[in-house]
Amino acid sequence: MDRTTTLKGWGINLKEKQKQYAEFVEQGLIEETVDFKSKVIAQSILGCDSFVDRIRRQMVSITEGINDRRETGRNEKIISSLTFEALLNAVTEEYHIESSLLLTPNYRHEARQVLIYMAGNYCRGRYSLSELCCMLGPISLGGMSGGIYNFRKKRLRKKEVVKRIKSIKEKLNVK
Repeated sequence: MDRTTTLKGWGINLKEKQKQYAEFVEQGLIEETVDFKSKVIAQSILGCDSFVDRIRRQMVSITEGINDRRETGRNEKIISSLTFEALLNAVTEEYHIESSLLLTPNYRHEARQVLIYMAGNYCRGRYSLSELCCMLGPISLGGMSGGIYNFRKKRLRKKEVVKRIKSIKEKLNVK
């Protein structure tokens, strides 16, 4: 989808168009509707990460009664997500390293890579990707996405790394 096409007819300038579109989407969530899903085109919401995450959080209360197993699993993931501070503490404890080093953008250590990977997978229900990027140093969205992808592709093949992640997950009571 193209942003220009989607926002056409919503206002005069880009900022006004985005504001009016956001109000439209939020109003659709507030209204009592029998079939919420049918009102969302392709079941997607367009916008920046923080906007989409804010709308997704609002959807949790609306979709609580849905019997669809996929939706129920997604709600459980959002509700059971970790705080960044708890994850940071668990990683620093596992690797015996100062938390300030893990929050340094240019620090190239396995512990930082584990933190980025786990934050992207276990903190996303609480924080947007943009918020996590700011907490991690800051780093760019592309840097975080690429870090998660590369970690999954390369590091998860190493038994020692998998063992450490399992230990961190046990400390945090995460499946």
